[in-house]
Amino acid sequence: MMSDSMIIKRCTKGRIAFTFDDGPNISTQSVLKILRNNRTKASFFVQGSRIAGHSATIEEMLKEGHLVGTHTYSHRRLTKLSKNEIELEISSANKRLESITGTRTEFFRPPYGSYNRDVLDVLEDKGMHMALWSKTSVDWLLPGFLMYLNTYGIDAGDIVLFHDSRKTGKYLDRIIKRAKNKGSLVSLESCVPVF
Repeated sequence: MMSDSMIIKRCTKGRIAFTFDDGPNISTQSVLKILRNNRTKASFFVQGSRIAGHSATIEEMLKEGHLVGTHTYSHRRLTKLSKNEIELEISSANKRLESITGTRTEFFRPPYGSYNRDVLDVLEDKGMHMALWSKTSVDWLLPGFLMYLNTYGIDAGDIVLFHDSRKTGKYLDRIIKRAKNKGSLVSLESCVPVF
């Protein structure tokens, strides 16, 4: 059974982790530029099927100190798959990412935050952390909700889910500035409990 220390749901007190799913894509560069201009570290969960043609972007993420984990190969809902299919989705994404980074990835986020015992078993076999979130920007649905986060919603200890998208980029600079008043912005490895 996967240890609770392998599932990341919140960050440690005084810290906030911004995470970005579903890239890399054409919007990832603008997200990286905003993070760079704000001297902010974040975590990116990339889809294996989107990695081809974006190796320079992934190398840039790593060079700038961001964490890069995987988000399956094709963004399928894992709870609808067999254990073998789950293993293939995760392994295929990991191999694609590792072919660029040269190192084994330790962080994974399930699409839709959806997981079951089979997902946990596969991740445990691979020695990977599963990263969830405590706040979502709902940036794929309601860009106005980003303004809510900017003003009221982010607290120390939060892991915030964003997506590599134009909508996110429009508000991200203001959200970062506001969040820095509530805690240090870190990448997810700073949220892993140490026992």
